[in-house]
Amino acid sequence: MANYTIKKTTALEKESAKTIEIEIGVDEMEKYRMRSIKVLSERADLPGFRKGHVPEKIILEKLGEAGVLEEAINSWIKESIPEILEKEAPDALAFPRINITKAVPGNPVELSLFIPLRPNLKIPDYKEIASARNKKKEAIKEVLEKEIDDAILRLRKYAARAVNPGAGGEPKDDEL
Repeated sequence: MANYTIKKTTALEKESAKTIEIEIGVDEMEKYRMRSIKVLSERADLPGFRKGHVPEKIILEKLGEAGVLEEAINSWIKESIPEILEKEAPDALAFPRINITKAVPGNPVELSLFIPLRPNLKIPDYKEIASARNKKKEAIKEVLEKEIDDAILRLRKYAARAVNPGAGGEPKDDEL
């Protein structure tokens, strides 16, 4: 379980995001520092030492305290950010953009997380929309008796030509 303190949370409504400023205590970072030194020692391939058996003193000489701190912060981020997202931003869309705002060996580490969130959509009431549209009934267009007779006549001519293809070809526009 990650040990951290939330200093500030800011909701960014327009961007569907939030920022969280976190402080990681000295004790927590020391725990990760020790782990990082061990991991770096196992990965280091230095002349005069067997791989995985480089002393802490040599690791600190080669990488410096800042290099070890960077490895410790990265290790803390890998392990702790999923837990923070689950607890502080369960509607996160992606892994946050992380900015290390303060990292000095022997002091608390401060991070700023920019977390994109699922947009808060408000779906309109479909019943209200349907009701409004149903009130706007279109006027039924009146069909004259002559238009019906003309349409029936055209259909009969087409049908007659379809049954007797040699009887005059296509109807002319004035026949329709």
